[in-house]
Amino acid sequence: MGNKTKKNVVIAVMISISLILTYLEYFIMPLNFLNIKIGFSNIIIVLALKIYEPKISIFILIVKLILGSLILRGPMAFLYSAGGGILSYIVMYIFIKIDFKEVSLIGISVLGSVFHYLGQIITASIIYKNILLMSIAPYFLMISLIAGIITGIIANLVVNNKNIRRLYENSN
Repeated sequence: MGNKTKKNVVIAVMISISLILTYLEYFIMPLNFLNIKIGFSNIIIVLALKIYEPKISIFILIVKLILGSLILRGPMAFLYSAGGGILSYIVMYIFIKIDFKEVSLIGISVLGSVFHYLGQIITASIIYKNILLMSIAPYFLMISLIAGIITGIIANLVVNNKNIRRLYENSN
């Protein structure tokens, strides 16, 4: 199998894993009634940002957003997911690509989580034309810190796993 084929297979597997994680999390999270999730599928986005060029990582994000939101929750959920996903992607991209040495993958994940929730709140405020929705930001900030730490720890473990590292290094 050529390198391009291997790379495409790894990308397809990453998208598949992110969709499986989205699906599983949607059904198992106890706070799902508030649309509060840890964001396990975002581990894949953090990894994609770390190991691939922007056009591939943004492709993985967009496919995850479209398929995950539209299959599970509908068009409104897509808008919220897109608002949060794109804002968090931009922030994580800046910190990963500028290569801030003092910001770990866990820190990047926390930033992504915080800005994901912030993007969702901003999106809701725009849709409902109600700035008062911003008043829930502190509550979601606490949740996003915890979620970001959890996903960051897992992403860090995955990135540092020798077998997984060999898989994506051989596909580049």
